[in-house]
Amino acid sequence: MLKKMGLTGYVEDSGFRGYHVWLFFTEWIPVRYLNQFTDCVQKELGQNEGNELTNEITVELFPNSARIRQGKFGQKIKLPLGVHIRTGNRSLFLDEQFMPVSDYKEFFSGIAKYSLDVVRKILGMYSLEMKEKTQTKEVDRNLERFGTLPESVRIVLERCSLMRYLCQKAATTGYLSHFERMSVLYVFAHMGDEGKEFVHTVMGFTLNYQYNTTQKFIMKLPEKPVSCVKLREQYKLITVEYGCSCNFRQTKNLPRES
Repeated sequence: MLKKMGLTGYVEDSGFRGYHVWLFFTEWIPVRYLNQFTDCVQKELGQNEGNELTNEITVELFPNSARIRQGKFGQKIKLPLGVHIRTGNRSLFLDEQFMPVSDYKEFFSGIAKYSLDVVRKILGMYSLEMKEKTQTKEVDRNLERFGTLPESVRIVLERCSLMRYLCQKAATTGYLSHFERMSVLYVFAHMGDEGKEFVHTVMGFTLNYQYNTTQKFIMKLPEKPVSCVKLREQYKLITVEYGCSCNFRQTKNLPRES
């Protein structure tokens, strides 16, 4: 994908169970441009995979936010060639055959770096293409497989495409990633006992469901539910494809109402 954009990315074995793909720049680049760029990459990946990323792969983007609250820090990431804190393995750059780089002096001397102007040109080229390719889909609205639903749960499933997508995914594929499970938990488990029971219903569709394990996560539920802004940020590709147009009315000291 990066080669198609005219860029060279450098693959690094993280030292554990994943890989990092690095891009290098000639200067500091405003985060908003990088966010727009990674949005293009994610959307294009979705197009190439039939509009769905492979279930077993979780993609994280750094940086993932254009703004950081005052006094707070952004994402932390291990720099290249660092040692993984859990395994003790050093992360190593890989060549095109996915073998560890042997001559780092030569490797680093040939690193490709890109300017802000290059990033802007790519954004301009892809913005129109993405608009033409992206078509809003409809998530299955048939909720019968979930049985009799509490009113609060039913309203969320009917009005939130993302939550409906995740619950339907669990029912049709038998799989949810850990992050997707936490998203379902952090939304529905805050809806009282009926919401917690619905979490068990959704997780019951997954192949490795265990009642006690799910209940353990419910017991550790954070005080506040996950925000819509956070969900949109983490599920950009899905919300672009299936739409995300919920409207909420904020009432001071009271839960949000849709």
